[in-house]
Amino acid sequence: MHTNKSIQKNFFTSVTAILLSLVVMLIGPATGLIKVAQVKAAPLTDVSITAGSYIAGENTNYVFNYTIETPPMRFIWRPIDFVGVGKFDITNSTAEVIVDGVVQEIDAFWKGTPYIELTYPYPEVAGSTVQVTIFDVINPSTPGTYSITVATAQGQGHTVDSAVVPVVIRSKYASGTGTQNDPYILKTVEHFEDLFQEEGNGQGLYFKLDNDITIVPGDDFRASSFSGNFDGDGHTIGGLTSNLFNDLGGSAVVENLFVEGNNNLSGYNFSSSVGLLTGYAEDATVRNVSVSGTVSVSVNNSCEDVG
Repeated sequence: MHTNKSIQKNFFTSVTAILLSLVVMLIGPATGLIKVAQVKAAPLTDVSITAGSYIAGENTNYVFNYTIETPPMRFIWRPIDFVGVGKFDITNSTAEVIVDGVVQEIDAFWKGTPYIELTYPYPEVAGSTVQVTIFDVINPSTPGTYSITVATAQGQGHTVDSAVVPVVIRSKYASGTGTQNDPYILKTVEHFEDLFQEEGNGQGLYFKLDNDITIVPGDDFRASSFSGNFDGDGHTIGGLTSNLFNDLGGSAVVENLFVEGNNNLSGYNFSSSVGLLTGYAEDATVRNVSVSGTVSVSVNNSCEDVG
């Protein structure tokens, strides 16, 4: 009789252990939540990442745009490979989420392994457009291409939709410190963007062109005023459809440069300066500069200067 009780006790002990193992498998240790296998339903579509600046080490804002594929989306923004040592710094960042043109309430913005959790109710409609703006992001200090996985999730640990987007971080100018003996070296159209963003229109700074540059449609070339020292070093800037410099002043010096293009304005209410090298110059020095092309103006009112 004693032996039968032992066998019966051992049997129930074994059954209980098996049942507990099944419970742990379904629920997970000490979580109280039923586990669901991670589901990757679809790639995100219409994905883009844009920034105010792609210069290494600069503080800027990043805008993530995409379309929801598998709602509901509790975690609307879960980038992978975005933060960490040598990557983007969001320590002091804030965020804004807009879904289908409506600003959403953010329940949590976690910056360690970053995610943004929305306040319930979550976006429910497939095909909804999302715009996530992360303010005050510090770019990586090392130039290069950073592959960012943009992801959304219905719950913790479940990456539902994702897409990989490359972000190219570049140095400010090719080299140089902006002094007379060590001028900033320009090699690309993007380097002109750096020049035009200098405080004081570059006054007191020195710039040198390292190679020929041709501006093509689609290049983000927006001329600005210039008051610094620009040495073309005998190179050509071609493809211009606007002024290279809006105006030259503040003791600006432009030299050793060939400029080519066609600036044709028609049908505008336009009253500014028009040219190829510049539309207006005051207290500036231009020497050894050749300009080739046409300037044609047909507007609804008069222009101040055409040159």
